[in-house]
Amino acid sequence: MILFINTNLKDNIYFLLSEKMGEKTLYKEYDCNFTDSQNILSYLDNFITLSKYNKQDFFNNIDCIVIDCGPGMNMNFRIGIVVVNTIAYIYNLNIVEIEKTEYNNIDEFLKLGWDRFSNKNFIKLVVPKYSKN
Repeated sequence: MILFINTNLKDNIYFLLSEKMGEKTLYKEYDCNFTDSQNILSYLDNFITLSKYNKQDFFNNIDCIVIDCGPGMNMNFRIGIVVVNTIAYIYNLNIVEIEKTEYNNIDEFLKLGWDRFSNKNFIKLVVPKYSKN
């Protein structure tokens, strides 16, 4: 099962859980602005509550986390990277990073994440790519 997290958008943050290639098992989008970074953990907590897993088992069932690694500048983007790195470290999870320029919509983000997961294109630590503006 793969957890997709995207905090690098202008008007929202979203979490997506996918148990099978190309399939959205659970998807939740949270409206926000560039300064909503203080809510990222509460959004994730809400997302976990919506899943069929209890909070203790949720991350034990995750095989990988996919994250938009930039380029980005806003605080949501930065905190999202920190959250993913922390979760991956604590639960010894692999990370797949996708640059913002590599996809145009959530379906492409999902497909690219699964392709990289299938090819074992993993990292252990996301280094954010910052934009100049």
